[in-house]
Amino acid sequence: EVLESVPKAEYGAYLTVDRDEIERINAVRSLILTYLDNPADARPLSLAVFGQPGSGKSFAIKHLLKSLPGGNVAPLTFNLSEFPDDSTEALRQLHAALHEVRDKAISGSVPVVFWDEFDSGNLKWLKQFLAPMQDAEFREGSTVHPLGRAIFIFAGGTSHSFQDFTSGIDKLKDQSEKKYIKGPDFVSRLRGHINIKGPNPDVTKCGESNSRDKLDPAHIIRRAVQLRSMLERTYPQLIDKTTKKLAISESVLHGLLRVSEYRHGVRSLESVLTMSQLAGAAYFGISQLPPKEQLEMHVADDFLEGIRQGELTGDIIEPLAEACHESYEILRMIMRLGEPIGDIIAALAEARHEFYRMLRMKMRQTNVKEYVDLDEADKESNRAVARVVAAKLHEVKCKIRRRQTLNDPLIDHEQCVSAKGGLAGVEETLQILEHDRWLREKLMRGFEYVELSGFDPDNAEAMDAWFQKESRFKKVRRNWNIQRYDNLHPKFKELDRVASQQIAQKLHEFGYEIVKLDAPGG
Repeated sequence: EVLESVPKAEYGAYLTVDRDEIERINAVRSLILTYLDNPADARPLSLAVFGQPGSGKSFAIKHLLKSLPGGNVAPLTFNLSEFPDDSTEALRQLHAALHEVRDKAISGSVPVVFWDEFDSGNLKWLKQFLAPMQDAEFREGSTVHPLGRAIFIFAGGTSHSFQDFTSGIDKLKDQSEKKYIKGPDFVSRLRGHINIKGPNPDVTKCGESNSRDKLDPAHIIRRAVQLRSMLERTYPQLIDKTTKKLAISESVLHGLLRVSEYRHGVRSLESVLTMSQLAGAAYFGISQLPPKEQLEMHVADDFLEGIRQGELTGDIIEPLAEACHESYEILRMIMRLGEPIGDIIAALAEARHEFYRMLRMKMRQTNVKEYVDLDEADKESNRAVARVVAAKLHEVKCKIRRRQTLNDPLIDHEQCVSAKGGLAGVEETLQILEHDRWLREKLMRGFEYVELSGFDPDNAEAMDAWFQKESRFKKVRRNWNIQRYDNLHPKFKELDRVASQQIAQKLHEFGYEIVKLDAPGG
């Protein structure tokens, strides 16, 4: 559902939402269609595809070709890195391959030819393709053979991107060697190229390995798209036909999306799924995963740690959702008390637990639903907020974990963050992040700004009138908080701070605490 309105390219089983890939693969498709519609173009159409090992280079192009009219013909594939080391024998095998291409072309078809790992052997193969690419012919001894029309797909093996490939040519300092391999001449004969990024972070954007997630955060989206596509093809019973939701545990999903590396790219992701016990399964949980020894062949060592973190995240969501719900209702109750908000905040600081007990009693008296009594739709709404809160904490270098000592007495939030190394100095940042989330949500639903009037949080009668006005404005999608955090009424900012404190307090009651990411024992 999230990606319904997002631009995408889908050809057969290949699906991408990456903007660069979409532009490139659509351009390649246009080149192929134009070439097929123009018999007067006698030269082969030469294209290059690059990517990390296992990124799905051949998969993407083959499914693109299958989506074209008459595209079910099996392509010819030759892996140049597997040709013999002996130059004479290697050249003989290349000529045999070109003869096979020529035979297909003479029969009237336009063969598609994959030249895998064409950049192997210190780029020694490039010069051999100059004549076929430019003149549609190749020389065998003293004989020149016409080649005919064909589509050449040069798939990189050592270069992860087109930029890597051209940089490799430019870095050759020996100009005579550069002339010998004819690198620039080869590049000039290419009519298009595409970089397939795959499930691992794009190393062309990354420096140190520990910065990969920051420099290429989109790799998580690529993984999610690839995972969904694979499961739809191989284990469709895991997807609800009505809701289209995938029956997968949050911990397994966390591990699959957050692991630092798939050792063999998309092939490893596919292997993890096929090794899992999913045939006929109605749910993809931890028990369906293959043994650790099998996993280690395909995923980095932090995969199981990601599973563990995902389990904790899943456990946290429900109490955090309840905390968010209660926080919201308590804020509304505070605003209806008719007492100065400053006095209320002071009371919270002096006797937090007793004050909340009193507020909860008032909430029950006014028929405010507790979390356990909400219907599933309202619970899920609070869970969505909880997931955002958990993510926001991560943004400010904090996390939620089980308390180290569960029998600690309930203590003031300010003391809690001081004693446990938690939210000191980041509360306002969290409030700003929360307001930004709320603002985006309202704007997407069509809410507009309206001038705030008649708002006096220290006057009970004024607040009753204000609540009635708020209800009317809500129906016509108007709100006075549709503005930057800096421009909010000071009282709303204070209430936001109370909300963040209440969430931390409620989590403490459930046996959790908010700490810095680098806190000991985390």
